[in-house]
Amino acid sequence: MKLFAFLIPEWPTVHEAAEQAAAAARSDPRTACFHARRALELAVAWAFKYDPALKLPYQDNLSALIHEIVRLRLRDLIQLIEKHRRKLVYTNFEDVMGAETEIGLTAFGELASFAKFLAKARAFLNAHQDHITVHKLRMSRVLTESDLAELERMLVESGVGGTEEIDRAKIESHGLGLFVRSLIGLDREAAKEALGGFLTGKTLGANQIEFVNLIVDHLTDHGMMEAARLYESPFTDLSPRGPEEIFSSEQVEELVATLDQVRRTAIAA
Repeated sequence: MKLFAFLIPEWPTVHEAAEQAAAAARSDPRTACFHARRALELAVAWAFKYDPALKLPYQDNLSALIHEIVRLRLRDLIQLIEKHRRKLVYTNFEDVMGAETEIGLTAFGELASFAKFLAKARAFLNAHQDHITVHKLRMSRVLTESDLAELERMLVESGVGGTEEIDRAKIESHGLGLFVRSLIGLDREAAKEALGGFLTGKTLGANQIEFVNLIVDHLTDHGMMEAARLYESPFTDLSPRGPEEIFSSEQVEELVATLDQVRRTAIAA
């Protein structure tokens, strides 16, 4: 039996998104989060459409809508809080200066050092875009383990960073390929090519084309993109309720799959 079958009679679209989230929860948590948010947005949109007590707040993003629902529910509960007079308490403390103790803020030094490493790595990689692995990452081509091993060797031998710094970058970015891609971005033509499959056979409106162009811009600057970014500015500046406002459910899923594929090309096959 499906977990959310009770939603089918009145909220079939919410049911569909909820079931997709549940199905992907273990195998692909990122996709599950995407569908879970979509289910929540659909449910909240339904509430504002059919509950006359709900009025659109000054903003119509998901957070503002939820806050408005909570505000109205709490307003009815505030009157139930018991009112009573509290006894005033006065204090008169005198501060006493103790002996000085020097505290070393090593974390700030480490942060500055890693930021310097990032700047050096970005400059070095941009100057070596003709290197086979860097070129593959820029053009969204399939990588091998030997490609990444050679790239790591080059970074260490060039003095860009030590093993400790590179290992930290690999951990925080979930891989050397993803780390390098985030620094050098994606070639603009490669970004357009990645979205070519999505555009094929579709007649898109002006807002849809602009939305896709924003994705191309982001991929060019950052090299990859999480699906959750589709629900943030500048995308919500164009489509405040997310991509579902201007694309069908199938098209949104196709966009998410495309972004995931772009990310996978920065991971060794």
